[in-house]
Amino acid sequence: GLVSGTHRYQYPEKGMFEYTDCIQIDTSINPGNSGGPLFNMNAELIGINGRGSFDKRSRINSGVGYAISINQIKNFMGHLRAGHFVDHASLGAVVASGFEESALGKVSVSGMIDSDASRRGIKIDDQLLYFAGRPMTSVNQFKNVLGLYPKGWRLPLTYKRELENGSSERKEVLVRLMGSEKMEIGNPNGAPPVPVEPKPMPMPLPKGQIPPKAPGPKLPTGPAAKLYEAKPGYANYYFNKLEKEKLLNNFKKNGDFSSLSGNWQVQTTGKIGDKGRQAVVVLRILAKGAKDAKNDLVQGIFDGIDFSVEPLAVEQVGKVLKDPPGSGGLLVAFFQLRQLLAYGEKGFVGDFSHGGIEPYYTPSENTLKPNFAAQRIDAEVLRTNLAGVNTKWYFNPADSKLLGYEVSTDREDDPCEIHFSDYKKDS
Repeated sequence: GLVSGTHRYQYPEKGMFEYTDCIQIDTSINPGNSGGPLFNMNAELIGINGRGSFDKRSRINSGVGYAISINQIKNFMGHLRAGHFVDHASLGAVVASGFEESALGKVSVSGMIDSDASRRGIKIDDQLLYFAGRPMTSVNQFKNVLGLYPKGWRLPLTYKRELENGSSERKEVLVRLMGSEKMEIGNPNGAPPVPVEPKPMPMPLPKGQIPPKAPGPKLPTGPAAKLYEAKPGYANYYFNKLEKEKLLNNFKKNGDFSSLSGNWQVQTTGKIGDKGRQAVVVLRILAKGAKDAKNDLVQGIFDGIDFSVEPLAVEQVGKVLKDPPGSGGLLVAFFQLRQLLAYGEKGFVGDFSHGGIEPYYTPSENTLKPNFAAQRIDAEVLRTNLAGVNTKWYFNPADSKLLGYEVSTDREDDPCEIHFSDYKKDS
């Protein structure tokens, strides 16, 4: 068959099977063909067949089919290889189409919820100009691009705001995408949330009759059974463990830090505060230095001002975990780094899993005109949880060096972001 269209959008059926930015092909795709590969004439995989246009009165293909593009598949492959359930993304905003005097399409924000998009400063009536590098001219175009990415990814978004004086301002920001499915909230130990499946209404039982026990999950049998491990929040945890072990083994080739347990101290000079003044910064971890003489104490001195936190204390107030103010929790982030380097997986009693592949953006001095495409590295992600604090660790797939990490002490706030560069061998 022939490719008769690209960047097509197919509306979902009953809230499912939404096909975004898909390939339209003039060939016969019939029931039972879903999931089959779509090749070009060079035998290259360019998509996966999924939907067809059928006559309303039968299941006979009318000659037009649709395939998920290989570009979308690549974005989800990292998560699938790590055994995750994968959810499509949502911006956390409602958009609507309009037209400007030039007759060009206009996409504006018509509604907002509490999300990363709102924390990036996006407001109702702002016009979306570009998303993930592609121009926004209609709601369909926006949905087309949004559906290409998994939840949790950070992508560039350019928007324009009309000001009261008649002028306008334009900004480009990185926005972390939300999930689109309803989820059950994960437990405090960091287990990922599980998609909520609709449950049928139970039939009433005669008085005194005990309802039968629900059947357990159907487990695989045969030779493939050894390649499956059930765990809440995962399609197959077996493959997550494989990806995690491979990542950790490659990371250890950059250095063995297992002997660096106990007390830590780092002293440096840097810019702090909104004005970026130079100051001396000291960070310390005192093993068993907490009030109970069992847990660790983290101290920080910033330009002569002292802060301290007990990361593992149950009664520790959330506000203290974010100290010093404005950092998002630098003291807790320092403690998380010690746990990873010195103890590895044993340093985290909650979640410790491979998080798939996500974009990571190296810092840039030019914050007014960032070049996010040049800053982007598709990094391997490690997810950890300790004492209710979630952390994402980003590793360069080329050499498994730690690029940076972000620590979330409050899911409704921005994380503390730490970036590494200029690695040098210890002489």
